[in-house]
Amino acid sequence: MKNRSLLVEILFLYVKKIICIITFAMPFVLTVTLFVNPKLNIFKLLYKIVELNNFIIPIVIVINFILTIIYYKKITIKIYGIRGEYKVYRKLKVIKKQGYKVFQNINLKNNDFKAQLDFIIIGVTGIFIVEVKSLRGNITGKFDDKYLMKTKKSKAGNEYSKKVYNPIKQVSTHVYKLATILKENGVNKWIEGIVLFSNKDLEVNIEMGDNTVNIFENIDELIRYILNYENILNEKDIKKIEKVLLKIMK
Repeated sequence: MKNRSLLVEILFLYVKKIICIITFAMPFVLTVTLFVNPKLNIFKLLYKIVELNNFIIPIVIVINFILTIIYYKKITIKIYGIRGEYKVYRKLKVIKKQGYKVFQNINLKNNDFKAQLDFIIIGVTGIFIVEVKSLRGNITGKFDDKYLMKTKKSKAGNEYSKKVYNPIKQVSTHVYKLATILKENGVNKWIEGIVLFSNKDLEVNIEMGDNTVNIFENIDELIRYILNYENILNEKDIKKIEKVLLKIMK
């Protein structure tokens, strides 16, 4: 997905949030209008239904409230994640100017395996898969745990925890699958897996062990790492890898 598409998706999600607010308010507006002026033609049938079943409106309002809040929260979380990716994309323009290829939101397919990768970066210093996480709070666990524990404090000071899928394991899988695809197309090169925790309000406490995936909490440090990594690719390698990626992205 290109930078422009990210902005369009963010705008589309904000439109969804507005629709959620309207959907949430609609039953209350209809209820007030119904009882203030029940003789309006469009409300006559509704009024008769309510007269026969007094419990209908409260049930509709409660169901609407629950479903709207759930959907609203999901949209908010998605917006937060996409905004994090967009900020990273803008920062990565630095390395694009130096000849690096930056692919974003790649749909990776290999037999029955399907996944979406945030970023694949290719340049003279190597191949990099970058997964961006815009989490807040405190995240703990071990590199090989299936889930990590995210702990946050609410505005009221209450602490609550939630399991999140371990992005380190996620990136490890992506590295293996992409390496397999490249080998099938005659490219046998090391792929560096990276997790970028882009939110400054996150404290990372993960036991890394002998893990090969690198973790960064600062985009500038990540860029320096990429630019100063081992020089392992020539122009021919880069073009061949780019050709394979464009093929699987179709």
